[in-house]
Amino acid sequence: MIKNLAGAKKYVNKIKDGLIENPFASKDIAHSLKFLAQDKDEENFRLVVDLWCHGISTQKNLKLYSKEPLALVESFCMVLDHPEKANHHMFQTYRGIKMKRLPIGNTQKFFQKIYGSRFFKRDWDKALRIIK
Repeated sequence: MIKNLAGAKKYVNKIKDGLIENPFASKDIAHSLKFLAQDKDEENFRLVVDLWCHGISTQKNLKLYSKEPLALVESFCMVLDHPEKANHHMFQTYRGIKMKRLPIGNTQKFFQKIYGSRFFKRDWDKALRIIK
């Protein structure tokens, strides 16, 4: 597991060298996003997100997100920012309990700066309509 910025940069170098093909093989991709967002390293952040989006669009079990993989990546960013609250919050929302939105954390804010804020909101609203 990546624990600092140097580890995130090593992971990015592995991506550039073509050593990482399946982004879901470990948790390193998520943790590297967190450290790259803290460092505001836009180029490497984009590289990691692109690998993740490619992995999402090619996975058969993620067919729901294959049209907009950035929506899933942004939800992962939200979980990275609020690991203890995000799952409980989503579960309670699924049960129909109205919850306040979680505040936007550093990783999600950096994601929205690069890609825009439209991805998570649209999928979240769609998910809420499906639940109801």
